[in-house]
Amino acid sequence: MEGATLIFNLAIIFLSSSVFGLFLKLLKQPLIIGYLLAGIVLGPFGFKVIENTTQIQELSQFGIALLLFLVGLEFSISKLKSFGLLSFLIGLSQIILTGIFFFFISIYFFGFDANASFYFALAFSFSSTIVVIKFLNDKRDLNSLFGRISIGVLLVQDIVAILSLIFIHGFISSNSTTLSYDLLKLASSFLILVASIFIIARVVLPPIFKQFATNQELLYISSIGWALGTALITHYLGFSLEIGAFLAGVGIANLPFSIEISSRIKTLQLFFTAIFFTTLGLSVSLQNISNQWVIIVWFSVLIILSRFLILNFLTFIHGFKCRTGFMLSSLLSQVSEFSLILVTSGFALGHIDQEIVSIVTMVMIITIVISTYLFENSDYIYPVIRPVLKFFERKDHFQDDRFSIDKDFKNHIIIFGANHLIDRILNIMKNHDMDFVIVDFDPDVISSLKKKGIDAIYGDMSDPEMIEQINIDKAKIVISTTHELHDDLNILSKLDLMNRKCLTYMTAYSPQDALKLYEKGADFVILPNHLSWDALSMLVKDVKLKDYKNFHKFSQSKKEQHIKILKKFDY
Repeated sequence: MEGATLIFNLAIIFLSSSVFGLFLKLLKQPLIIGYLLAGIVLGPFGFKVIENTTQIQELSQFGIALLLFLVGLEFSISKLKSFGLLSFLIGLSQIILTGIFFFFISIYFFGFDANASFYFALAFSFSSTIVVIKFLNDKRDLNSLFGRISIGVLLVQDIVAILSLIFIHGFISSNSTTLSYDLLKLASSFLILVASIFIIARVVLPPIFKQFATNQELLYISSIGWALGTALITHYLGFSLEIGAFLAGVGIANLPFSIEISSRIKTLQLFFTAIFFTTLGLSVSLQNISNQWVIIVWFSVLIILSRFLILNFLTFIHGFKCRTGFMLSSLLSQVSEFSLILVTSGFALGHIDQEIVSIVTMVMIITIVISTYLFENSDYIYPVIRPVLKFFERKDHFQDDRFSIDKDFKNHIIIFGANHLIDRILNIMKNHDMDFVIVDFDPDVISSLKKKGIDAIYGDMSDPEMIEQINIDKAKIVISTTHELHDDLNILSKLDLMNRKCLTYMTAYSPQDALKLYEKGADFVILPNHLSWDALSMLVKDVKLKDYKNFHKFSQSKKEQHIKILKKFDY
């Protein structure tokens, strides 16, 4: 019967999540909100369709492990070294400053006792790993500068959260020697664990995975086994499943099969991620908080504001530009799911009452919703508050300057997106002595291109500083290889305001997206699934930079022919 109950619960969860997800999609709202609403409707606060969530929660943990494994696959050791120290300093400083702020606010402003204030300070210091990773994956910002820093900050937070959990359980004992021994044992275990995983991944796994790679099914199963096995070992050693899964991913990130592994696991991970967010909605309960809504709202607002002020301050003093700080603060502006574990442990130990657990749960849900909108709309919010942030920005050397460029471009070609598909275009430009600059959001890609003597700059179209550096108003051709409709529409919008004479060549995944780009003024759109990249190479070859105005007539003819072809697709 338990199996039938689980199947029933899963069926109800996915049916309701689909309905709410579609409704939110039609309203152009984030899908996360739909999943949370589905959980609230199905749970104790709603129609009480699902009351026993134990099995569902276990499945959601499986999804979290897979999600962190995929993140690890994106992060090689070299990437972790790039911003490891800075992430550690920013993460630790943020925890300390946030903890002190909420401890005193809880005591002197809201009137809670020292125990409750201590738990509020802990709970509100951590951001949600799974929410942040989902944001970064959905917007393909995992390899961006702020994305890498945020991953480092989250790792620091996870480690501090585990240490806090040990401290909470040791707090009930008056034996400080035992607590010190437990903390020392944990630190030693963590170092041994990390060393063991990377030795195994470097020496043992490559020949084994080489054999698995001969069969796609074996490669898929073995990679999941490695991820969950490592996560399980770390769990038994006293660490979280998330840390183990992440380290498992980092361990095999340099294998030649990592991209194939990542692409195959993503679909399975999406299945369990939906379960996780619906489970959060199931946990919502209004018991014991009927008189605490004002406090809940105040805490939610203060968390958003404190994250914004503290993280922008820390990124400023460490030499990052204001946009990096803004993106980091909007990304990390929610309360962590691990915070629930901390306050639940405190309740079980008798340190706090159920009211504190309920308040933290509701604050977590509210801040997840708010942070979703903040990050989804960061491209529109940042230009509004940029003047204020620039006032506090350091005026000397920036960390971001390693990925910028000091050159006055004119009559040049701008390429957005430095993926492997543009190698042939770069060769054409070099052979024809064309002045060009590449824009990409991956710091490693920019560093690699610069080493080859290629003009490259870190950023995207939502970064005003980058737009100024590449002189988009003086460009003759703009090429986008990103396949991202939102980014390409942003490019066309900027060009419509600043440089209408510029030729624009875009890429799209579907005929629908291509037609939208044409409607917004693109001169030609390449669909990799329907056309060859040779077409774009020929287009660039045919442009005579000294007499490019006549090319618009030729381009218009090609454009009209292409639109007719696209409209024949049955989609």
